[in-house]
Amino acid sequence: MLPSTFQDKLKKEEEVKKRLVVKMEVAKFLQNTVAEMAKDIKAKRTGEMSTNAAELYAFINRVRAGAEVSNDELVRFASLFNDELTLDNLDRVQLVSMCQLLSIPPFGTDGFLRNRLRSQLDGIKQDDLLIRAEGLDSLTDDELRSASKARGMKAAFGEGAREYMKRQMQNWLDLSLNRGMPSS
Repeated sequence: MLPSTFQDKLKKEEEVKKRLVVKMEVAKFLQNTVAEMAKDIKAKRTGEMSTNAAELYAFINRVRAGAEVSNDELVRFASLFNDELTLDNLDRVQLVSMCQLLSIPPFGTDGFLRNRLRSQLDGIKQDDLLIRAEGLDSLTDDELRSASKARGMKAAFGEGAREYMKRQMQNWLDLSLNRGMPSS
């Protein structure tokens, strides 16, 4: 291997690592936002809804700790937010964070960012339909990695990466297409 080729690969790997660090920071910010919203829901509501919010807060802490959660739990807790976590209700900081998570340049007005996010999410939904029609097994490793990145999910490398990404995409497709979970 030529030294220049080797340097290019190292630079590329470093750039990928830097982007991953940024995405992790954005994801942490969004998790904090959801945790704050859960606290607000708990404070505003009483009875069963308050109990659900307390369970949601515990659920978020489990996710942060790296525990695996089921799709049923995700669907159950998503119903707590109804319209509170839609693109129209996000402030600028949250919109910019979502743009960064989905590799969309975060420049422009709030309305412009909302439209870009909607367009990206619509494209992902169309891609989900194509992936379901063709099957996950028909995707190459690079295609799986690209699809994972487009959805803001971890794009794994190394041994066991393909199985991990397939399981992750299968869960995404189940939530997105079968259970009607909105992408946002």
